[in-house]
Amino acid sequence: MKGVYARANAEQIAARRRVLEGLQTAPLEAKVEIASRVIEQALKIGRPALLYSGGKDSTVLLHLVTRQAPDLLTIYNDTTLSDPRLKTWMAPFIYSNFPEIDFRQTTAEDPIAMWQKRGHYPIMSKRGHTIYKKRDPQLRISPVQCCYQLKEKYANTILGTEEIQVVFWGNRAAESARRLMTFLDNGYLFKPKKYAWHQAYPIQHFTDQDVADYLKRHVPEYPAGRKAFETGCLPCATNITFWPNNLSKLYQEDRGAWEKYMRAGFAEQIMRIKGIPGSPEEIITTRPELLLHIETRSLNRDSRKED
Repeated sequence: MKGVYARANAEQIAARRRVLEGLQTAPLEAKVEIASRVIEQALKIGRPALLYSGGKDSTVLLHLVTRQAPDLLTIYNDTTLSDPRLKTWMAPFIYSNFPEIDFRQTTAEDPIAMWQKRGHYPIMSKRGHTIYKKRDPQLRISPVQCCYQLKEKYANTILGTEEIQVVFWGNRAAESARRLMTFLDNGYLFKPKKYAWHQAYPIQHFTDQDVADYLKRHVPEYPAGRKAFETGCLPCATNITFWPNNLSKLYQEDRGAWEKYMRAGFAEQIMRIKGIPGSPEEIITTRPELLLHIETRSLNRDSRKED
């Protein structure tokens, strides 16, 4: 075991990948039954909590878990970097659709102050960013630590104080390579060595279509049919090697916000990664397209060894 989570061997991963592929093609009713069994097993461990983002996946999971635990402790961590419309929408939705849950909210410290003091800019993938930091030790990027500083440490305080024994997450294997590997390494329910609680990922086998169909059937009040708001951190650049990505979308939709984050240190870090000479201000104002994307062939090829 290296880091927080266990790592499976190649044979185990291949076998679990075959199982996952079979599960992902099953009917939604079968997927719900599997998720419900995982939830039932997790609830036997002890007092539960769920980390809620306001997104479609965590809403599906909240509905599934509260069918068995209606008074579920549910924690929303406000990083202050999400779409402002999300917070306006969330409270009425939660209290209308899940009136029995114990809903808690935390608010992070100023992200810009944190980045400029500690580094931890959320640039490059969580599994792959260490490759670049080894090449350039002066880089101040760490999406893992960014998530910890703005979300995890606040949630962990509540989880510890409340003596939580199992935490539900709305992660799905289809979302990203990192989340796929978390499932292939650890499955639906496991105990990380770092924490006092187990972690449960009951909807790992759901596809995007499954999530949309579930919400349409069971939580029609959720605005799944239109892009009403962004639930993640708007400037998060963990997907900057893809196109489009969060930063390119922010640039197109809110140029002022994009420039604010670039001037807060994002531009300097991206320029270091890409080897771009000049001042950040010059690039922001005259060549902003250079800051929207980082091209790479196979950044994560050896990331299981690097991370």
